[in-house]
Amino acid sequence: MKLISVNVGLFHEVTWKGKPVSTGIFKEPVNERVMVRSLNLDGDGQADLTVHGGLDKAVYVYPFEHYEYWQNELPDTDLPLGIFAENFTTTGLREAEVIPFHKNPDTYWIYCRGVWPYAPTHVSVSSKK
Repeated sequence: MKLISVNVGLFHEVTWKGKPVSTGIFKEPVNERVMVRSLNLDGDGQADLTVHGGLDKAVYVYPFEHYEYWQNELPDTDLPLGIFAENFTTTGLREAEVIPFHKNPDTYWIYCRGVWPYAPTHVSVSSKK
């Protein structure tokens, strides 16, 4: 697995079906180090903490391998890293290869190394989305 992008963004209010809603879906890549905390990443926010963020959902990971599928589905759409609201864009780590730690204690940590080789972080997988 290689971490190719770290993406953060604070939540914004947008209009959805004629009503204002808060969303944290707008993430952008960062070029500096970002602290991974127990509830989220520094500079990142989630609007609805009942379904996003928190102790078991602090970081959202999305495989770059899926970008090709979406580029074919949306050929006229720019798909910058972070467009799917992921905090970590990775290569070499597909959903089928990940087993949440509560189902298999032997598959417990993802060792995130690639963006900053001098600052490794261990991240446990709590669920698939």
